[in-house]
Amino acid sequence: GGWLGDISYSVYLLQTPAMMAASWACPLLTGRKIAEFAPWSGIAFAVALLGLSYTCWRGFELPARRIVRAWLASAPQRKVPATEGAA
Repeated sequence: GGWLGDISYSVYLLQTPAMMAASWACPLLTGRKIAEFAPWSGIAFAVALLGLSYTCWRGFELPARRIVRAWLASAPQRKVPATEGAA
């Protein structure tokens, strides 16, 4: 898949916690709500979310996928007995 397809699950998982963190942090750092910085806050959020999602994909999803595939490949293969009269 393409780059956005690769990171899409990370985007899905991280968007709500990242939005909550940004909404909480902005008033602490600036004294103003994040919506007061629109549309620039939305653009910055999207760029930051894509960067964070890429980092999680590279640092967690890819290594986890490799580990699971290696584990499955090393597992003994079981043969399922054929049932009599199966069509």
